[in-house]
Amino acid sequence: MAGNPEQARILNRCLILTQLKGGKALSRVELSKILDLSKMTVSVIVSDLISEGLVAEVGEGEAARSGGRKPILLALSKNKYVIGFDIGEATTSVALSDLQGNVIDGCSLSTSKDKTPDCIVRQIVEQYRNLVEANNIDESTVIGIGVSAAGLVDKETGNILFSPDFNWKNLNLRNLLNLRIGQPVTIDNCTRVMALGETWYGVAQSSVNLLYVNVGYGIGSALMIGGKLYNNNSEFGHIRVTNKDVSCHCGKEGCLEAVASGYAIEKAYHQAKGGRGVWNSAKDIADMARNGDKDATGIFNDAGRYLGRSISMAVNLFNPDKVVIGGGISLAEDLLMTSLLEEYRRNTMDVIRDKTLLEVSTLGQKAGVRGAVALALDSFLE
Repeated sequence: MAGNPEQARILNRCLILTQLKGGKALSRVELSKILDLSKMTVSVIVSDLISEGLVAEVGEGEAARSGGRKPILLALSKNKYVIGFDIGEATTSVALSDLQGNVIDGCSLSTSKDKTPDCIVRQIVEQYRNLVEANNIDESTVIGIGVSAAGLVDKETGNILFSPDFNWKNLNLRNLLNLRIGQPVTIDNCTRVMALGETWYGVAQSSVNLLYVNVGYGIGSALMIGGKLYNNNSEFGHIRVTNKDVSCHCGKEGCLEAVASGYAIEKAYHQAKGGRGVWNSAKDIADMARNGDKDATGIFNDAGRYLGRSISMAVNLFNPDKVVIGGGISLAEDLLMTSLLEEYRRNTMDVIRDKTLLEVSTLGQKAGVRGAVALALDSFLE
């Protein structure tokens, strides 16, 4: 490779690490062929990675049909670690993983009721220490932290431009955590993080162009183009999907989030019951629908139609190979998907629809924290 030798070495190093992503085991010869690098270049870089404890020799592969020695297989180390945090308004989840992406330990706990940056940082640091100590890990073997946060996030700077859940504006959470933990920290928007997790652990591992739709108490989306997440703060939840006089918290009317989010489902059900009695959660309303409550069933059918309509708009525009629906409300797949698919199929161009696979995430409530682990691993591999 022409150019600066040091830049070439760094690039080739990243390429080798990326080929071993996700627990794959490859020989030096295989890496040389895949990356079109000389055997000597691969051998030198691999030796460095082994000495740094980032790559390990893990056994022998199959010998060539022509005979000869069995090749030594290489894999990312199980003795180096990353930690992922998913910071939600009500719950914070944390997971410890090795470099192969195997989750070793983790837990979920109530997010601090005091939403000040100092209290949230203190809680994250405490959980970091607890995980490290409980698993007898030397902190020097932790090579990165990934953080999933709701709101407008600038991944490059680690700055949270605005978080409605915590009422934060222009807060550089990455710097605050770096000062307290002393490890590389990467922060990104929760929906992009969930999409990334889907490409590591979920139903989108083979996707190149992906639309991920996060349906929770808010609604967001993430777009992957050519295998890379598009780092922009879009507002999928504020696509106008109805002419009904339904006000959205953004100040507009008819937004998707105002008619299909978890909060919208709760509000519609409360109004259907005359605005009296207790305010039921979306989960409770889903259970009522399954038990034959016609109001609840109708509300989920309506939400599914609005989601199908908005997803159709995005698919007609971007033509992804896969659409993944995740988030808390997606756990009501049995109540949403019939009407969602009907509306989606009705509004999507046949030639595009036939080439786009639509699936529900299999990661469930762990999508955020698994994505945060993937974020840390991805940052390391880059």
